[in-house]
Amino acid sequence: MTTPLPESATAAALRCPLCEQDNACSMAACEDAAQCWCMGTRVSPLALARVASQDRQRRCLCAACAQAAAADI
Repeated sequence: MTTPLPESATAAALRCPLCEQDNACSMAACEDAAQCWCMGTRVSPLALARVASQDRQRRCLCAACAQAAAADI
């Protein structure tokens, strides 16, 4: 049985951990993951490294932060 996340954790999952804007994550919105913007985008390891350890595997980057970080390479 899966325990639902507290409302605050669910709300946080919908925001980018870098800029706090909507991350448009399909999985966090309980939609089809295959339709998520990130499935067709390569996010650089540098972008992922900018995410705080407590947010990894819990919050997704938004497309703008993922692209900005990738541009810094």
